[in-house]
Amino acid sequence: YLRMQLKVRSMPPLEIECMGVVVRCQRYEQAPEEGGPERYAVGVQFTHIHQAERERLIHYLFKMQRQLLRDRKAARESMSATR
Repeated sequence: YLRMQLKVRSMPPLEIECMGVVVRCQRYEQAPEEGGPERYAVGVQFTHIHQAERERLIHYLFKMQRQLLRDRKAARESMSATR
């Protein structure tokens, strides 16, 4: 098991303690900044997370997804307006 403390940059900041199992790990193709550590995309299956913390994390993820969709829509509308 992997014990994690997730620190999410949000307002207010979220700190979530949980446990999980790594199910996927892939190194980013992009080279790290000079002298910086290599970076990885890691998929985790959560195995132990309190219900309230789970709901806070889901709320944050949906909020971020809505923002990404708004940004994409605005970019599409901006591109079609310039044609």
